[in-house]
Amino acid sequence: MIIENFSPKIFKDSRGSNNLIFEDAKTGICYKESHSKKNVFRGLHIQIPPNYQEKYISVSKGSVIDYILCLDHESEHYGQLKQFEITPDEGFFKIPKYCAHGYLALEDSVFSYICVGKYSEEDEITILMKGDFYLDKIVSDKDTEGISYDEAIEMFTKINWK
Repeated sequence: MIIENFSPKIFKDSRGSNNLIFEDAKTGICYKESHSKKNVFRGLHIQIPPNYQEKYISVSKGSVIDYILCLDHESEHYGQLKQFEITPDEGFFKIPKYCAHGYLALEDSVFSYICVGKYSEEDEITILMKGDFYLDKIVSDKDTEGISYDEAIEMFTKINWK
């Protein structure tokens, strides 16, 4: 029997840390934990085919408002941004490959991701929230330099998720 060891990679900044606990290049499965201070917003992120990712998310400490934008032009929910609060008692939620995802930490929080599908920086897109959403939030430069909601809607009318 061969046992493989995965060493975590930890990326820290003023917002907290993003910890890649393990990533299996063969299967495209990874586990990440994001430690975020109160008022940190991360997202909205999505990868385009063929390098899309499904995500299974949960909160193990604190609470967050989770944001999901449906970008499957064949769905009745296309273009709709949904939000809901997640706390540690609620288990995991599945974020489909065709949904952009982000969250806002309502307090110091630990957010867990199981990602299925290989990460591809070249295929990752950040979609900006509308209006003055960012005014009282702590946000990375990457998350404020994405494409607009309208650009995303136009772009994703041409994407085939099948």
